[in-house]
Amino acid sequence: MRQPWANATLLGKDVENRSRYFGHRGLLLIHDSTHFDYGARRHPRIKALPDNEVIFGHLIGLVTLVDCVTESNSQWADRSARWKLILANPARLSRPVPCLGSLNLFEVAERLVRDLLPPGTLHELPPGTLPLHVSQSVMSES
Repeated sequence: MRQPWANATLLGKDVENRSRYFGHRGLLLIHDSTHFDYGARRHPRIKALPDNEVIFGHLIGLVTLVDCVTESNSQWADRSARWKLILANPARLSRPVPCLGSLNLFEVAERLVRDLLPPGTLHELPPGTLPLHVSQSVMSES
């Protein structure tokens, strides 16, 4: 996810606008891209957010992907986007983790994030698994 959209998601942005359907439901780690969406700085909803440290190329938090729909009343929903990912329960990792991204969902070794997840997160996951992770470029359309 490109910055500043990645930070916005962790600050409560509840819809991620997409051009394609996502079948995954459940926890997703947020990976911030190595690229910045400079046009987003003019966006009124981004301007209204508190200033936050912007980092690049790291796992920075997680959200719950609740659904993938074509309509949403969220202030973050873009009518021109075909699909809207409904997000909930944003939480930051206790510290960012350097990680190479991908153009699609990808898996990350459990050892990278196990001790950095918010309290109670691991009990929400099936044994021996971690959430799939959102990559940098796929989530840059917001």
